[in-house]
Amino acid sequence: VFSIQRNQLMLSLIYLTRWNLFATVVASSLSAYFSTQHYCGKFKKRMSVGLKIYWFTYNSVPVYAIYISLIYWLVLYDGKEINLNNFLTHGTNCIGPLIDIMIVNHPHCIAQSIFPMICAVFYSIFTYVYQQLGGVNFNGDNFVYPILDWDQRPLLALTVAVTAVFCGGLFHMFFCAVIQLRIKIHQIMNSDKNLI
Repeated sequence: VFSIQRNQLMLSLIYLTRWNLFATVVASSLSAYFSTQHYCGKFKKRMSVGLKIYWFTYNSVPVYAIYISLIYWLVLYDGKEINLNNFLTHGTNCIGPLIDIMIVNHPHCIAQSIFPMICAVFYSIFTYVYQQLGGVNFNGDNFVYPILDWDQRPLLALTVAVTAVFCGGLFHMFFCAVIQLRIKIHQIMNSDKNLI
């Protein structure tokens, strides 16, 4: 809404926050579709293209929701007012995926950490190419984010890009551990019920 009001809708699409929000919509929509198919008895138990896209986005969205929130509030936030846009896109964006991880019984494995790592590589390449082609951000600067200024601070940009790849895998592994903990708690709670 803020991008439309400022007549900058297309420009807003360069930001990782928007990419993750779009991926969240894709994952949620595909989840609703496949759940409906399952409950209607029409779900085919094969790995279709749609299911692969769902699996990729489902494993990447929570990782980058957390990453985006951390980077924004710790590095990019300038201390000015917190408006509804900041709060919704950089604060509450991680609540839905975290709740989803805690209640949905999808299997998670460490090997799937490659998905958010691929996203980090792709986005880093995008920011580099965008800058080299003369792209600008909301403020008219020739970079997407100040920490990804490939021309003026290439070492910082490379460090941020490599860290994003590493953190993508690390955050996914953290979620795998949280899910295993959730499963263990569930088993303990159910074993107590069986003793009664």
